[in-house]
Amino acid sequence: MPMVRKAAASNIGKFAKNVEDEILEGEIIPNYAELTQDEHDNIKLAATEKIHEFIELAPSSKILLKVTKEAISDKSWKIRHCIAKQINQIIKGFGKKIASNHILDDLTTLLKDQEGEVRQEAVHSFTKCLNLLDKKKLELYLLPTLKETYKDDYANYKEGVAQSLCEVCSLLDDDEINVSITPILIEMLKDDSSIVKITVLEGLVKMSEHLGVKIFDQTLIDC
Repeated sequence: MPMVRKAAASNIGKFAKNVEDEILEGEIIPNYAELTQDEHDNIKLAATEKIHEFIELAPSSKILLKVTKEAISDKSWKIRHCIAKQINQIIKGFGKKIASNHILDDLTTLLKDQEGEVRQEAVHSFTKCLNLLDKKKLELYLLPTLKETYKDDYANYKEGVAQSLCEVCSLLDDDEINVSITPILIEMLKDDSSIVKITVLEGLVKMSEHLGVKIFDQTLIDC
């Protein structure tokens, strides 16, 4: 019955926290995985909203990794949006090694989602957890996607890209910043959206110790 499954999907996370690991991994997680594939979208959504809670309980679960990957590519934008909102918690839950090596590539596809709300949620979620990712994997998957999509038509997404690029500077060498990030930030200062411009300026101020005074001189000249 749909109503029963909806109730189960909404409350299974609470129940999972109070069972032994053997029962969690052998019974509860497989049952949870079935709920995330329910034929009714509202049940799938209710279950997907709990994914980070399960990952926190069983970060090495291959079933949960599979569930997350399937949700990322789900045909329903609401499911993808739900995952995008939880990116920070998902990465924290899986931990640096698993997140960087097995799910980061999939998660970055949400930054190119056809729905603007999904892209916006994804980029803002990523901004909160950049320091939890492996630097090499970040440079391989996330950074190229940010650099590729900073001209997005959606102003709120571009604002998130600006925040992420400024945050990622703290993880990069000066040469990498000057070559890969600075030219993009300078170009984003010319954006039609005042929100994007303000976000870039605020980010540059925070990153001044990495970028140096010269970058501010250059931005004034170019703008």
